[in-house]
Amino acid sequence: MTEPINPIDRGKGSEPGNQGYEPPQQQQSHEPPPQQQQSYQPPQNQTGFQSQGMQQFNPGQQLQPGMLSPDEKTMAMLLHILVLANFITGFLGTVGTLVLWLIKKDESQFIDYHGKEALNFQITIFIAAIISFVLIFVLIGFFLLLALLITNIVLSIMAGIAANNGEYYQYPFSIRIIK
Repeated sequence: MTEPINPIDRGKGSEPGNQGYEPPQQQQSHEPPPQQQQSYQPPQNQTGFQSQGMQQFNPGQQLQPGMLSPDEKTMAMLLHILVLANFITGFLGTVGTLVLWLIKKDESQFIDYHGKEALNFQITIFIAAIISFVLIFVLIGFFLLLALLITNIVLSIMAGIAANNGEYYQYPFSIRIIK
């Protein structure tokens, strides 16, 4: 008994009278059905937490031109540079960074990464400033506060420039509280 010809398959050599025609073979294997595959496990990032469908990038890695829009680069730069408003307003620069990150984090992985970096660094600077303030009574706190001020300005500007160039910047020392 021959198999019916698929009416959709009308390619060359598909008619029974032509050479090269081979009727479809029925597979009659007595092998057990394949085992169920394990469910997909997303890759884990360096900290051991599962990524949330986002591709992992290394600090300092620059993306190919055209992968990021100019708006993404500008927003990421603003996340770092807004912190400089702390020197005028006290704390509103960090609040501005937090608000901008909360609004834009779902739009771009690049903005999400830089928002987390900027906020983690500011939390680290805040903790160090409290410790330095306590150490003022030992007179070393004045020097530590001055060092923190300079470090905060320089590293925030470096991070803003890197973000504007499309790079994933990681601060040299920062407590990773927001992941």
